[in-house]
Amino acid sequence: MVNCAALLPVIAGLFSVAQAHSRVYSLWLDGVDQGDGRSFYVRSPPTNSPIKDVTKDDIICNVNNVAVPDTLHVNASDKITFGMTSMLGVGLNSWY
Repeated sequence: MVNCAALLPVIAGLFSVAQAHSRVYSLWLDGVDQGDGRSFYVRSPPTNSPIKDVTKDDIICNVNNVAVPDTLHVNASDKITFGMTSMLGVGLNSWY
């Protein structure tokens, strides 16, 4: 007879997906959507490919990243929620 407890990690692994390649696209402050922030208040790198040379400045903000024209004012007590897009086609809209 198969021990079900021994199979639990295998079964759980089938239902979990790592989203290592994601991009932040917007924020909510205290439940209020701040709109699509890509290239406005969120730095949007042109690629989400892995950084291969960790000795370069690309490790800080990804490749060819540029400053954005705006920022959001956040108070210490604000609840911040991030809207992210998965690059894997899984969980296309995730909120953290």
